[in-house]
Amino acid sequence: MFRSETAIVIAAWLVLSAIVVLVLVPPEGEPGLNYDEAFLGQQARDFLEPERQTTHPPSERSTFLFGRRFPLRNAAYLGALKPQLLIPPFALFGPDLHTLRLATLGTALLALLLATLWARRVFGLPTALLGAIFVAFDPSFVFFGACEWGPYTTLLLCRCAGLYLLTAGWQTRRGWVVAAGALAMGLGVYARADFVIIGAAAALGLLAARGRASVAEMRERPGTVLAAAGCLVLGSLPMLLSAIDLLTVESGIADRGDLAYRASVLWSTLDGSYYFRVIDVGGVFERIFDGSAPGGLLGFGIVVALVGSAVGARFRGFEGALADDPRTPARTSSRAGLVFLGVTVAVLGAAMLALPGAVRAHHMLNLMPFTHLLLALLLVDLGRRTGVLRGLAAAIAIAIVVANLYVVRETRTLIADTGGRGRYSNALDAFAEELTADPGATAVSLDWGFHETLQFLTRENRLEEPIWALPNQLARGRAWTHRGDASHHYLVFAPRYDLFGLGPKLLEAAHALPADDVEIRAHTDREGETVFYSIRFARPHQLAFGGRFEVRFLR
Repeated sequence: MFRSETAIVIAAWLVLSAIVVLVLVPPEGEPGLNYDEAFLGQQARDFLEPERQTTHPPSERSTFLFGRRFPLRNAAYLGALKPQLLIPPFALFGPDLHTLRLATLGTALLALLLATLWARRVFGLPTALLGAIFVAFDPSFVFFGACEWGPYTTLLLCRCAGLYLLTAGWQTRRGWVVAAGALAMGLGVYARADFVIIGAAAALGLLAARGRASVAEMRERPGTVLAAAGCLVLGSLPMLLSAIDLLTVESGIADRGDLAYRASVLWSTLDGSYYFRVIDVGGVFERIFDGSAPGGLLGFGIVVALVGSAVGARFRGFEGALADDPRTPARTSSRAGLVFLGVTVAVLGAAMLALPGAVRAHHMLNLMPFTHLLLALLLVDLGRRTGVLRGLAAAIAIAIVVANLYVVRETRTLIADTGGRGRYSNALDAFAEELTADPGATAVSLDWGFHETLQFLTRENRLEEPIWALPNQLARGRAWTHRGDASHHYLVFAPRYDLFGLGPKLLEAAHALPADDVEIRAHTDREGETVFYSIRFARPHQLAFGGRFEVRFLR
């Protein structure tokens, strides 16, 4: 029974993975490479290409290993676990966009397998399979799994591996497996600091579901508990060492959106519309809720499941605890499962809403797969009732899957029509090909979103990103100056995608010059909308900025 159910899980996972890879994810190269993908991917390439000189934002940290730059962190709150995991596939298959996205999607699918194996052990095979279907067809899983922002797939892998190994090791009394699970959870903390909240929410859920039994079991195995605690600290250690920076770096804790905005981010992540919204507005996050977007029914289902878990946990009798026999599938009672998942989802969701910096979908995706399993557990439990309730449960499950597939189709259509808009357009990918064909060309990025992407997409070109030093120069009362020649391409976004405010001012200065002295090119997406401009001056020159741009040609 135990082995046959595991075989069923693996077979179902293979089918779901094939559907995701062959049918659901966008075609290769669409949409364009985004900044987070490029930033994390380039850190892995730095290790494999030690001869190449690259630059990253000041928050990045690395060390030297075997004479090569080995990434340690991306920011005070963001460890470099994903770049480290990308090094092997890059070494085997080449550090390009194709490998990057396949490795990222593979990480998400591996996490799905581990989540399903864990759910089978804890909640039973029907709940595990239905939960896996809900996750695999969730537009947020599909599109963030293929073209992620932040290390979402790495975090998902850490928590799914941690949950599975902790559970399997505890049930089979294998201390080393428990320790491996704790290490995986610690690496999740290293990958991003808010992973602590995930572990805390799950621990509260476990205590609420079977607190006395859990405490009694831990007292019986103090050695296993101490080993697990040590591995948890070991995996978290790099982030713990950055704790002082995390508390002192303003960007790590800045409030970039009010509660209403974070609630909208959470809801659009649950209903699958978030990725569509961001692509639709070209990555201008401040405008993602200005327009409409297709949404699924998963969010409504999860809200109902939360209410149902509270009601079910209150009025249904306790049916037992986690089984401890390795020869049979270990499962919680239905009540204990509802309590565990309900408390975990409620605490984790409330924490994400309260966290000032949690203003992107990858923060809200910390709730996966708990949300999907909560809904699956409730529907499976409903399906065990009378014929009418069984039919209702089946109808709800089918409606959720169909609605999600509709959102996936609409999002794919948007990507196919546009190639991605704005900061997520493949227009920059096309420009990178032009630079690669002219190794002597230099790209000077005068806005956020160019530099890391071009570093990943080009090989021999010189790339400059003065936007981080420019404000410091102005703060000292000095104008920023830059010397260049006809090989220099100055890059600015179109006004609707401009972030630093330099683009309109440089365009104004360039348009004031005689036509023979300057070349201004508009780079468009598939719909013909201008995404960014590249500006070249015909002769050696000095560009100065002290509030407005001035161009002085040199002899």
